[in-house]
Amino acid sequence: MSLPRDVDGRLDGLGAGVHRQHHVVVSDRRGLSEIAAVQGSSSEGSDFRPLDHVGKTAVFAVLSRTQEQTKFGAKSAVRADVTVIEDDGTAKVYTDILIFSSVIVRQIGGLVGQSVVTALDSFESKSGNIAPKLGEPTLAQVAAAERLV
Repeated sequence: MSLPRDVDGRLDGLGAGVHRQHHVVVSDRRGLSEIAAVQGSSSEGSDFRPLDHVGKTAVFAVLSRTQEQTKFGAKSAVRADVTVIEDDGTAKVYTDILIFSSVIVRQIGGLVGQSVVTALDSFESKSGNIAPKLGEPTLAQVAAAERLV
């Protein structure tokens, strides 16, 4: 079972229950067929942008980690299906999304074949830009994901 990398590790010695790891990985995606889906990759004009969903719950079904050629050269990316749970309990699924954010790639790139519940978050980078990252979900966020997945 997995959490996104870079979550608070100070309590690691206390076991999985402290990080709620036993709630985090979702084993199947039943029920998602009833949720609207959007296809395309983030590089091909998809409307999924992690910073647009900061504070929301998301389930990343990690499909692969890949190297993609961009106008800036080869870049590491994660290909995933992403389900964002809105504040009203509804969800939107973005399918086959390429995610180039280096922090997110490091956090979930090693979790190919797994689905991970996260709290979408952001941080200020060294250059002063706001960048996305995946945070540890609250119990309420995990429960919301479990109801839909």
